[in-house]
Parts: sequence; C-alpha cells; structure tokens
Amino acid sequence: MLAEAVRQSIHRSILLVYPDEESAQDAASDFRTLSSGRVVHFPERAIAPHRFELRENLAAGGDRNESLLTILNGGADVVVTSVLGLVEKTITKKSLSVHQRALSQGDTIDLDALREHLVDMGYDPVSVVEEGGQFAVRGSILDVFDPAWDYPSRIELEDDEIISIRSFDLDSQRSVETLQTCTILPASSTPIDDSGSAHLRAYLKERGFDKDLIERIADEAEHSRSSYVWRRYAPALGMTGALLDFFPEPPLVWFAGGEAINRALAAVATNFARVASRPEDEYPALALEDYIHPLDHIRERGAPTVIEWALSDSALSKPPGDTPSDSIEPARSDETTIKFLVSEHPSVIGKLDPLISRIKTLRSRQVDVMIYSETPTQRDRLADLLGDDEALVHLPVGWIASGFIWEQAQLAILTDHQIFNRMLA
Repeated sequence: MLAEAVRQSIHRSILLVYPDEESAQDAASDFRTLSSGRVVHFPERAIAPHRFELRENLAAGGDRNESLLTILNGGADVVVTSVLGLVEKTITKKSLSVHQRALSQGDTIDLDALREHLVDMGYDPVSVVEEGGQFAVRGSILDVFDPAWDYPSRIELEDDEIISIRSFDLDSQRSVETLQTCTILPASSTPIDDSGSAHLRAYLKERGFDKDLIERIADEAEHSRSSYVWRRYAPALGMTGALLDFFPEPPLVWFAGGEAINRALAAVATNFARVASRPEDEYPALALEDYIHPLDHIRERGAPTVIEWALSDSALSKPPGDTPSDSIEPARSDETTIKFLVSEHPSVIGKLDPLISRIKTLRSRQVDVMIYSETPTQRDRLADLLGDDEALVHLPVGWIASGFIWEQAQLAILTDHQIFNRMLA
C-alpha cells in the first residue's frame, strides 16, 4: 500500500524487487488487486542451466520478452520482479524492437523469409505445432505458437497475401478467436543470426577460450538452437540488456526486504560457483558478471531507490563488511530513513469471536478494515457469518497473498483464506 501511494504521488512507474520468484508472483497478484495502475510481472530465468536441462523454459522466456515489450511501449505502471530478474541480463532493447514481427490481414509476406526469420528467433520447425516455440508450414498455412500466447495462431495465405489470422485450440484444432493482427516476438532471450555467431566467437576469444573449443561451442549453438549451450553462452550471443533499459524513463526501484534480498544475492553467487565448477562439463561457463549486472547499474541508469528493511535499529547500522560483496547496504549517509510499524495478519484459525473482537478494537482506533475474498461466493459466506458486524468492515473481492495491519495509516487488510486457515493452490 505504501509503494502504491508513493507511485501515485510521484506520477512515475515503480519497479518492485522481491527476494525470490514466488514472492514476486504473489506481490504481482496483490498489486493487480490493490493498484489502480497497469501491473506487469517480469519473470526470472536460469542464468546457468544444468547439462540435463536441454531446453530453455520457453514459456518464461516468452513472458519475459512480452513483458519487456509492454514496458518499452509505456504500458506498465507497476513492474514486479525478483532480485535475480532485476540483475540478470536480457535481450537488448534494439534486438527486441528489430526482431518482433507484426502480421496483419491484407499484408503481403514472403513465407520462406518468414520461416527463416522464425528459426533465427529460436522457433523450432515441426510438422504439427504442439507447444510454444514451434511453427509449422503446410502449403499456404502457417501455424505459429509464440511462447507468450495462450493459444497458437493460424495464418492463411492466398498467394503472398494474408487473408485470415485465427487463434486455435491445440487439442481440438478449432478456432478460438479471429484476429486482425498478431505480433510474434523472439521465442528465446537470445536470437541467433550471422551477427550473433560472429559476436559469439569474438566474445569467447576475448575471454581466453581456445580456438577448438570456440568452434565446438559455435557449432553446437548454431545447429542445436534449443540446447543448453545456447543459453549458457547467451551473453556471448548478445544478451547484454537490462530490465531498466526498457522503461521510457527511470522508474522508482523499490526493494521489498533488503536483508532477504542480500541473502538471495549471496545464494545466486554460491549456486553459480557450484554449477560452473563441475569438471565433467565439456562447455565451461562464463564468469558470473557475464550473466548479471551489478546492483550499481541501478544508480548508473539514474533510477531513484527505496529499500524496505524489517530490521531493528542496531541492524540498520550494521557494517557493510558483514554482507556479500554485491549487496544492498543497510544505511548510507546520503539516504533518508523512515520508520513505520506494520503488523502481520492476526491468527484466528477460523474463530469468529477473536476476529470480531480484533476488528472492533481496530475500528475504535479509526482503522479501516478490509477483508478480501477470492470469489463473490466466499464474500457472501463471510458476510453471513459476520451478521450485523459486517457493517464494521469492507468486503471487496480480489486476490491478496498475505494481509497486514498498518495502524499509522489507519488501514487493515485481511484475507478470507488466512482467517479460515485455508491453503491455496
């Protein structure tokens, strides 16, 4: 709520950074409920894939590229990501802009050239499309499945002119929706073409790889484009961008939980060192700094920063030497510290008497109480249970991962699922 209030007061996009992907996903859901702005979740990807991970998670890669395009086009007021999502390198802004392909009814296209373009963008040519990141050509019909889409699209041609674009269901093959246009984004974070191949060789040579190893890596990357080698050497193929590059103006970067984010950064470094040191791997990893940006890149791009700490007064002045080398400093001389107290959701385990007692106490202190339910049915059931005491609270419908009480702001956000101790899928 504080982050949303700050966003509205400064009339600027906000980038919220959480310690891990699960926390970021929950927060994105919360902001879609509480924020009046347009909310985008930017997922992280694996920076150092294991040998047995033969394919990139194309759904995550597609979602990342779609999110970046939304941000680039000014369509995001609130962006939520993990700390790894913030620092790991992305497709460049130029590459995403150049390689997107918009197709509309009435367009004239060269099908052979489009097929070659899709291969360069990481799409697999198949006889029948079965999953994201694939395309199939049958005569004058092109089926393509951008990993960011819910359904694949079927594009029909008459000679070289597009006469129909429809999304369709994979199982039934029946049309879902008629489209006037569709925009196909790269299926991978690292499109590969002639310039990418040249960049790969030069990059590896600069880092001391011997000639035979460079050629073996280049050959594997060029002929097995969905292999883990392609991802392992993504920075050498041109994946050097940053999430912050895609904002029309630098956003306010809000770190939610400084101490947990520092632990997450330390874990990234530890896990990477373990993966990169495996002697049986015939394709050695690059250095960690090749895959991620240092935290200082935020200041270099002129983004103002807020760091939220859940620490005691003594911890706020903890010496930086106790934290990882690349971490958030607990307090800087050029920063302003604002303290506020937020309480966790009360634990009532389905018992209404202690819940109503707590609500009455909060209302006596002029605290507004809102209880969120996931569905109208759950809200109506809760209203029946509260009876006359329903007048003490507001009962909106929406998803909130975890409630809180912030008496200073005269606001309490509670959730139906926490009141009844209900596990969520």
